[in-house]
Amino acid sequence: MAIGKYEERKGLRLLLEGFGEAFAEARDVELHTKADYFLDHERKRAEFEAVVKASGLQNIRPVFGALSNADMLGLYCTAGAFVFPSRAEWWGLPLIEALACGVPSITTFHSGHTEYLSSIRDDVMLIEHELEPITAPDFVRFWPSSASNHGLWAKPEPASIARCMCEMIDNYPLMRRRVLRSGEVIRERFDWSRSVAKAFQSLAAHGLIRTHIRLD
Repeated sequence: MAIGKYEERKGLRLLLEGFGEAFAEARDVELHTKADYFLDHERKRAEFEAVVKASGLQNIRPVFGALSNADMLGLYCTAGAFVFPSRAEWWGLPLIEALACGVPSITTFHSGHTEYLSSIRDDVMLIEHELEPITAPDFVRFWPSSASNHGLWAKPEPASIARCMCEMIDNYPLMRRRVLRSGEVIRERFDWSRSVAKAFQSLAAHGLIRTHIRLD
């Protein structure tokens, strides 16, 4: 399972390339994707469907549309594994939800989601990546820079994605045991109430608000 809106930042095109390298002829492995985009949804859906068709892969199963919390939980819990080849994140909600649900996960280790991955680094499979300048229109339109310098983000290696997915299958009992342990860490340290409290503390520390929230 892969969840993340269809934009360059989420690395879905690279995921399809890696998945095709590993499982193009597989009849017993499917990649389910939920790639809704919050703006111009129908155009983005058509773009993603065209990319899937162009890949020639017959074992990609896109899922679109608004789902209830219960239905989203069902997506996570019916997945054998979760793959998150993101170039950059502020937090990475789909990944942390997958981990909290006990789904063995494959991901990049760069930017915002390292905040919680650092606590469970040995319990996930990490995609190799390089860093490259950010030029994607879907990103820079929302974060303009007068100097045209938008920083760097990860470029996941499709070959590494393929290796991680194959290794996930080969080592699945071990990864299942590990994610049960890491899921407990995620639910204990990074639940909503604790995360909100930390956010308020950070804002207060920077003088942006005067409210102080204690963590008990």
